[in-house]
Amino acid sequence: MIVNIFAPPVPYEITTNANYTIAVESAALFLVEKNHPVDLIVGDFDSSDLKEIKALYPTTPVHEHAARKDETDTMLAVLEALKKNPSAIYLYTNAGVRLDHSLANLRLLTMGPIVLLNDHIRAYTLSPGTHRIDPVHPYVSLFAAPHVEGLNVGGFKYPLKDATLTYKDTIGISNEGSGQISLTSGTLLVIESRD
Repeated sequence: MIVNIFAPPVPYEITTNANYTIAVESAALFLVEKNHPVDLIVGDFDSSDLKEIKALYPTTPVHEHAARKDETDTMLAVLEALKKNPSAIYLYTNAGVRLDHSLANLRLLTMGPIVLLNDHIRAYTLSPGTHRIDPVHPYVSLFAAPHVEGLNVGGFKYPLKDATLTYKDTIGISNEGSGQISLTSGTLLVIESRD
């Protein structure tokens, strides 16, 4: 099963098909404009009109949460998606001006088979092993999440051999090309991006 999650801010191009779709708060309004089906709507609705959303989606389940909570609305959507035991979760959102939410969303990628994407980025994590990377965007940046050992990058413009990355390292930023990435331990955050 594939799950699409749509979160604000919008808009962005929708490029993946899914068996199940979750809208986070006002992203439901964006999906109405796109004539895109929605299976579940989640959020605390502190920044959108819940009555308007329910009027537009009279038969769609809405999970309303308290504004004062430990999870972000997007994390609540990811938790719902993980209940479906999906093979992939595509999390659509724009970075916007809220750097704190952008960082929180990147941390969600370690929770399962999640790809964060929009018109300018595609971000995901890699676990130990060897992975073939053919990026959809021209720049490929690698970050430890939070520690990586035995990192090998081959075929790209800037190779690495048996490197160790920690949370503070920036050596993996703005690589180009495609190839193989392998690591022996840790979790690697990959961000493909374009200007």
